[in-house]
This record gives sequence, structure tokens and C-alpha cells, in this order.
Amino acid sequence: MNVMVIEKDSFVAEEIRQVFNYSIPEASVFTFNALKRPARIVKQQPDLVILSVEKMDDPGFDFIRQLRSLSEVPIITLSYSSECEILVKALNLGSNCHVKKPLRLMEFGARARSIIRRFGNHYTCEGSRGSQAAARDINT
Repeated sequence: MNVMVIEKDSFVAEEIRQVFNYSIPEASVFTFNALKRPARIVKQQPDLVILSVEKMDDPGFDFIRQLRSLSEVPIITLSYSSECEILVKALNLGSNCHVKKPLRLMEFGARARSIIRRFGNHYTCEGSRGSQAAARDINT
């Protein structure tokens, strides 16, 4: 299982890594402190993407939109903001779950496990061709 974490705050990224080490030890967690092109993420064939979005004009929202055009990989968004608009925008663009920071680690682990159970590897990239074939075809 591959988990891609896109989080600028290294403390939060480490917390997420620890949650997976404890609750889903077979997961490989890859952290990035900046947005990568969605096509590059899809090539990694993640089973879950965790992405921080902090304000309404955050480039993470464009990332979600672009990633959704390539893949149905489950996305969990994170934010320190209490603004309902950020949560709604993330969910409307394709996030499967939104979690408020600071993370409550047990809750976050339970939410991540729930998303993984719900979606497993039953998503595809670029329609119904399957994630491996589609990911190989994406030009970066």
C-alpha cells in the first residue's frame, strides 16, 4: 500500500507517518512538502493521497481537480481552518474526507482505515483501463 502525503508542515507529516506505522504498518508513506504534478502522483500508483489545503485560493484545490481528472484514488484533505467553505470546496472537488488539524491521531487513523476499507484498490485511472496501464501512459 502506497500513501502519498502532501503537507508543508513537517511535524504534521511526521504525525501522519507515525499513525500509519502504528495502525497500518504495511503502508509505505511518501511525504512531499510541495505539490507535485498530479500525473506524477498517479504514476506512483498511490492507494491514498493526503493533502493539506489551508485557504480558499490554495493551489491544493487545483491539484484535487487535476488529480480527479486522472484518477479516482481516495483523497483525504487536511486544514487548520475552521471555515466551512474550505471543507465544502474540498469535498465538492473530490476529496473523500476532510480532517481538521491539529490531528487527533486515533481519529485520523480510524478515518484513514475507513477510507482504505471503502475504496481499497477498486478505483481506476483514466476511465476503466486500470490504474497500472493508465499510469504508464501518462506523459509528464
